[in-house]
Amino acid sequence: MKILFSICFIILTLFSGATEIKIGLFYGKNIESIVISVVEGEYSLCGNFSVIRSIESGSIFQIDQSDSKIYIHDADASFGPFERVTFVPKSRNAIFSVRPVFPALMAIESDDRIDILAEGSFLKLINSIDIEKYIAGTVEAEGGSNAMPEYYKAQAVLVRTFAVRNYYRHAQQGFNLCDDVHCQAYKGKSRMNKQIYF
Repeated sequence: MKILFSICFIILTLFSGATEIKIGLFYGKNIESIVISVVEGEYSLCGNFSVIRSIESGSIFQIDQSDSKIYIHDADASFGPFERVTFVPKSRNAIFSVRPVFPALMAIESDDRIDILAEGSFLKLINSIDIEKYIAGTVEAEGGSNAMPEYYKAQAVLVRTFAVRNYYRHAQQGFNLCDDVHCQAYKGKSRMNKQIYF
């Protein structure tokens, strides 16, 4: 019965059009502070599900966690405390960049929505992304940017199958898959090869 359900779920996902998937970013890292910026498009900045303001490309924010609360700062103002901060895209081409400051880690760019939650002494980052965009980013992260087109096609099938088959792997943590090799490596938006780029 479980196998039949999995097969039906895969078939429905493959043919039902765009589906959203939630990715836990910087999985396993104890993040206390990040810098987030809008690379393309427009977002609504929300705190605890209420809109704070609209933001455009070029907007930069520092987000810190203190006493299980989230505080947001930009060049003009400070906001908070919140339990959850969300950057909600206003268009399909919305892209953000997020860089952990403490600990210092490499930035990633990704598409669509990001939720930042206060969890204990750390921040939890969840990227809700169109599964096709996730597949493109994961194909590039897993396979590099210099392979042949047939390799990318095969890799895309593998990535999609794994994502659908393991869709609930991190459900108890509030997302579907992590960005680490525990699931599939996801290092953000596919940018290096136009054959992969979504």
